[in-house]
Amino acid sequence: MEVELHSSLQESISVKYSSLTRTQKRVAQYLLDNPSKVMSQDLESIARETCSSRSTVLRCIQELGFSGLKELQRWVTEPMGLGAESDMVSAWLYQSTLAAVRETYKTLDYTALDEAVARCQEASRLFWYGVGDSGFLVEMANHRCWLLGINSGVCTEEANLQSVSHTIDESQVLIMVSRSGNGHYLEKPLTIASQRNIFTIGITGSALSHLAEHCDIALIARSREATIQDRFIPIRAGQELVINALILKTAKALGIDFTMPDRYIPKPAT
Repeated sequence: MEVELHSSLQESISVKYSSLTRTQKRVAQYLLDNPSKVMSQDLESIARETCSSRSTVLRCIQELGFSGLKELQRWVTEPMGLGAESDMVSAWLYQSTLAAVRETYKTLDYTALDEAVARCQEASRLFWYGVGDSGFLVEMANHRCWLLGINSGVCTEEANLQSVSHTIDESQVLIMVSRSGNGHYLEKPLTIASQRNIFTIGITGSALSHLAEHCDIALIARSREATIQDRFIPIRAGQELVINALILKTAKALGIDFTMPDRYIPKPAT
């Protein structure tokens, strides 16, 4: 009997979950928690991870509506519905996010990243600066530094940065985030940093931008954008990758203990 394939792996598992055996439920939960890892695994390795057998894994996959592991892996790579005319926005977002992350990962200057990490490790404080869309990214970065116990500060407006600039000295690192790297709001902060001998790290989308040319270290992160007239709705996944890499590698260099599990672990209920 042909089994219906639903629009997401989570939906397929939810629909069939009650009819699975206890061991198959464990396999299904593993598939749901580790979709990226499953992409490079075979039946035997999934069986080892789930304390089951190869036949149990295969049977579970078939119960979910797939002929085998290869079909499931293809389907996870190109989920149902993406590219369909009825949901072209989601398809574009999916492809654009993948492209931004892939291009950033492949073209990032890792020597520059390591130098940036060394500077952040030695700094008394990291100070994040970004305006507009970039302001949300630097607030996120500052919050993640706080979670890890890294001394950090943030500013999302040029006027405010100038008013607090007296608190930033050469023992700190100023990290500036800008998609284009050419906003007027970058000029004065870069001048202040130069005058005060403050080390600057620029995270931007263009190696030829004003920010990239005038900061001490430029980390180039790719993006995609939807346009409306002369305005942009950017996909900033590449810059988020670079920001997270800088923060986590700095935490590791500082000896801050954290784990990087292969699967999502839900936050405990409070």
